Amino acid sequence: MVDLETKLKELIVSCSENIDTKLIDKDTDLVRDLGFDSINIVKLVVEIECAFEIEIDEADLLVDKLSNYMNLLHIIEEKCQSMEGE
Repeated sequence: MVDLETKLKELIVSCSENIDTKLIDKDTDLVRDLGFDSINIVKLVVEIECAFEIEIDEADLLVDKLSNYMNLLHIIEEKCQSMEGE
């Protein structure tokens, strides 16, 4: 099974152009470092929800939260863990 970090990096790359997964690390800001705009962010959220079969809470749908790689990873981890507990 593909780990969460690898899958998230693949989704980030699929929602943008000319980005290598090697450019993505824990400090990556999708807007500042990778040139994401609001359309890329929305597309990424949809891709994340489909790929991980989760629904990101409305409170987490803020650009400040969604543009940081580690924030996204934590949101996904929390959602996946809560799904396992159900």
